Amino acid sequence: MCTTNSTSCTWEDLHCGDLYTVHVISNDYLCSSSPSNSTTVRTAPCVPQNLVPTLDCGRRVGSLTWDLSHGADFYMVTAETNAGHKVELSTNDTNAYISEFQCGQEYYLSAQAVDSECRSAPSPPATLRTEPCNPTSISSAMDCLSNIAVVMWAVSDGGAEYYTATVEHEDGQSKSCMSSSFQCGMPDLRCGQNYTVTVTASNQHCHSDPSVVNTLTTVPCVPTHVVAVMDCSDNTASVTWSPTQGALSYRAMAQSPRGALSSCESTDPQCILANLICGVPYTVQVVAVNERCSSLPSHLAEFQTVPCTPEITGVLLDCYTDSVLLEWAYAEGAVSYIATAQSGDKQTATCNTNHTNCELMELACGQTYTVTLRASDGQCDSFQSTSVKVSSVPCPPQAVVSQLNCLANSARVEWESSSGVDSYTVQAMSMEGDVTGCETDGNVCSILDLVCGSTYNISVNAVSNECNESESTLIQMQTAPCVPEQLEANMDCDSGSVSVSWEPSNGATSYTAVAQGNGGYASSCNSSDTSCQFPELLCGLSYSITVQASDDVCNSADSSAVQLNTLLCEPQNVSAQMECGSNAGLVSWEQGELVSSYLVRAVSPDGHRTQCDSNATSCRLPSMHCGQQYNLTVTAQDGSCDNSNAYLSLQSVPCNPTNVQASLQCLSNSAAVTWERASGAVLYQAVGTTDGGHQAMCNNSQTHCDLSGLQCGQTYNVTVVSKDDTCSSVDSDTAHVRTGKGRIDLYITADWSLNYSILFGGQLCLDAETNVTPL
Repeated sequence: MCTTNSTSCTWEDLHCGDLYTVHVISNDYLCSSSPSNSTTVRTAPCVPQNLVPTLDCGRRVGSLTWDLSHGADFYMVTAETNAGHKVELSTNDTNAYISEFQCGQEYYLSAQAVDSECRSAPSPPATLRTEPCNPTSISSAMDCLSNIAVVMWAVSDGGAEYYTATVEHEDGQSKSCMSSSFQCGMPDLRCGQNYTVTVTASNQHCHSDPSVVNTLTTVPCVPTHVVAVMDCSDNTASVTWSPTQGALSYRAMAQSPRGALSSCESTDPQCILANLICGVPYTVQVVAVNERCSSLPSHLAEFQTVPCTPEITGVLLDCYTDSVLLEWAYAEGAVSYIATAQSGDKQTATCNTNHTNCELMELACGQTYTVTLRASDGQCDSFQSTSVKVSSVPCPPQAVVSQLNCLANSARVEWESSSGVDSYTVQAMSMEGDVTGCETDGNVCSILDLVCGSTYNISVNAVSNECNESESTLIQMQTAPCVPEQLEANMDCDSGSVSVSWEPSNGATSYTAVAQGNGGYASSCNSSDTSCQFPELLCGLSYSITVQASDDVCNSADSSAVQLNTLLCEPQNVSAQMECGSNAGLVSWEQGELVSSYLVRAVSPDGHRTQCDSNATSCRLPSMHCGQQYNLTVTAQDGSCDNSNAYLSLQSVPCNPTNVQASLQCLSNSAAVTWERASGAVLYQAVGTTDGGHQAMCNNSQTHCDLSGLQCGQTYNVTVVSKDDTCSSVDSDTAHVRTGKGRIDLYITADWSLNYSILFGGQLCLDAETNVTPL
């Protein structure tokens, strides 16, 4: 029923699918009219009920079933998403199959019953979720540290409630993981393999088709058999390992306890670790690397780097042992050290130690050694340290010889030059303890001021900057004898011999005394004793007397000189002459050396003595007796020995002739003069002089002569003088003679080849052998 006050009526509660007969009754408040004529109304088919949707996941076909609807001729099925996708179909059955569903959608399915006129209201919708859509944006990656494969995809409104990621090896083995988010992880995949990765989306009923295939390469396998071997020559480590699957390259990483790192990479199963810190242990691990991941590190391999290079901090040459003491600081990683010294001529010395010092023994002398040091750990030696130059002990000088300079009492020492020497020191030590020497940078040196008369041990030390202990073999040398001292000289005035004495000199085996005169004259005497005599020194000289001591090699220097005047020389060039007028003798001489004065003594045969002295070169003997042959002694005097005499004689002035008589020879007009012999006369001269000045003269060594050539008629005063070679006596007493009155001229001719004699009064007048001038 439907009650209305209008002309239409709507029934809300009609049964579906029925045929209704409808008539209308009008009604007021009191009465109802009779039903109108009827009409039929067919209600719409009943709404399909009990819709049951299902999805065939394998075929991707959805189906819907429902109960039979009353009044339906057929059904219309509608599937629609919220996004507007709609699928409709009709069916005469109470089920429908729909293949046009889109994936991953929630479809609302309804059914309408349809008859010839009407369509029922849509059934209450049934919800059907289609299979999830295939996952998109598939990617995969390895979590390199955990070795978990992470598969990722894009999350969309695809209807997926969860996802399943599957990795499959080429051998068919697979592994899966599920996730309701955009990724999931799969552990324990085999290292170094290539996997195909797919993802399916799922809900409670269906799974999607697998996604597009993605390729996954797992983490490379961990390298094995890692071995590190040091290359000692360059402090690098060669690391080797076994090749691993999945590795495109490898990386070796080494670390020291102090955090120092070193790494190397290679596509081969080996590489070289460089830039290693010396002297420390390293642990090394190798990882395999592909495009995205590195493997887990390999097991640890250990190696010890080359010991650090030691640095020499001290070098000390031991001059006494010919060794060098080295010191250095501890070098990291060192277990032991080896020091090497090499000379320029390849001589070597080494020492090994596990301390930080050692001694290089038995170095060759005179070499410059290059000293280097290496540290060792038993497997490797360090790099060579910075070299240090050290000079060994100088070689002892060889072939040492000495040559004594006897005069200077110095020694010239020579030797062969030694290697490694900067200079030489020569030392001479006497048996008495005197020490002297000299220094030079050559191979000759002169030792001055040696003590005389000593035996010296001489050695030569080679000196370098560090050492002065390289001593040659000792040689001995006897120095020159000492200069004689306390020299005394004495003279025997009688013999003129000079004796010299002195003190003994050290080192002397003989002596030579030399007397050097001031005029350059020298005399010597030899003696093995401490005295010597000069028997025949020159007279009148001041001698400087020295003594030299001698041994088999040398003479000493001259001793201090003593001065001695020898006997004065006999006066030289002594002459004597008479001062005829004074009857005095004048004696002269040459001045002699060293003479202070002269004494002249004269003795005549008649016993008369006279003398004079002078410090000049002459003196005068007065009042000498006439006609005497005086013996003169001239004595040179010096106040010491006054016995140097010169002897000569001097004839004094002849005495006057006496008893002079003159008698006229009338025939010859001459006067015969006679006298007595006068002492000292050698020649007589008679002189007759007239008052008018005419003189006649005759000479004769006899005691008579004739005055010829007398003028007639004259009185002649006749005197006679005595003469010697020097002087004339004073005139004798005068005799007088008167000549005749006439004149006779006698001319004589003769054959001079014959002898003639002419006699006047029986007297011999002319001898033919006389040199006669012809007239």
